[in-house]
Amino acid sequence: MIVPVSILLQIDDIDSYYITFNRKDPHIAAIYNIAEGRIEKSIMVTQDYLNQLHGRGVTRVSINSNRKIQDAIKAKAPHLFEQPTGMRGVGELFMWSNEYEIMNMKSNKKRYVKILDDIFSNEINIVSGEKEMMIEYGTLLSSKILSRVKKTVDPTQQVFYKDSEEGVLVFVPDVKNFKMKVDLFAILSTFDFAIYDANNSREAVNIYKQKFPKLVILGNLGGSIESKMVFLEIEEYDPFVKKLNYDESPATNRKFETERIRTSYYSGYTKFLDIEKKSKESLPEEIKNTVFESIQKLQKSWSLEQYTETAYAVKQFGRVFNVSSLWHILQNVKRRYT
Repeated sequence: MIVPVSILLQIDDIDSYYITFNRKDPHIAAIYNIAEGRIEKSIMVTQDYLNQLHGRGVTRVSINSNRKIQDAIKAKAPHLFEQPTGMRGVGELFMWSNEYEIMNMKSNKKRYVKILDDIFSNEINIVSGEKEMMIEYGTLLSSKILSRVKKTVDPTQQVFYKDSEEGVLVFVPDVKNFKMKVDLFAILSTFDFAIYDANNSREAVNIYKQKFPKLVILGNLGGSIESKMVFLEIEEYDPFVKKLNYDESPATNRKFETERIRTSYYSGYTKFLDIEKKSKESLPEEIKNTVFESIQKLQKSWSLEQYTETAYAVKQFGRVFNVSSLWHILQNVKRRYT
């Protein structure tokens, strides 16, 4: 991991950690090009060597860290460390990252997985006599990195990671839904993740774009025009959004709803990608004609509320049928009037 030299100098017994510099670190390599007063080349991190680097103006270095030295650095500079989402096997995280890459091509929401550990090669290099750092602390995983390290990194190795998505966005409109909102928050308080409470539809959409929540919970989606607006805007921004809807209070079956939220929150995105691959049936003519009538009414007399109701209906039909042409027409009408 990359650490300020000044922080390492604050660790009095750093020699006893027997850690080494990352041989590929350009900060270290630059020192060996100084013509005068060249310092002795070494890969061991010692107090004396750090003082020499500091004297030469080297402010940051990459070290081959382990949990012990990370704890020591964190005690001196906690701001250098992000709070990990959890710990998983490297192979599992790469599969997760590959899903994100596919989704990022079709979504405005750009998901990522960040490694919060240094990951080393399985075998010792016969030339250097040490394991080579393959993935450095703070690296964003990608298929390019996977192709480079898949034969040299143990896929079962457990590492700390940071998922870009965390927390739950809750939007429950209208005063009459107050009990539903209170009961939802009572259930959510049993989980250890952030909860974002949106007071209106615009705030809900902004929170989703800025805070990267992993799950969206909407209240009264079937009956509230505001909830439908949030649903449409968020799904247009991110077609892979994970969401739950509540038309009544979850208090009647709290245990079931708690598990439902847990499952939705921690589930992967495989089902979304599988749906994308499947071909959909043609939309029945009767439904198509009904939607066309609604679109014609919008063209004659624009209404955001009527557009929302029509667009929401088309989205629901789109779960089973191919509605791409209708959706394209509907979006053109929207652009004309907004």
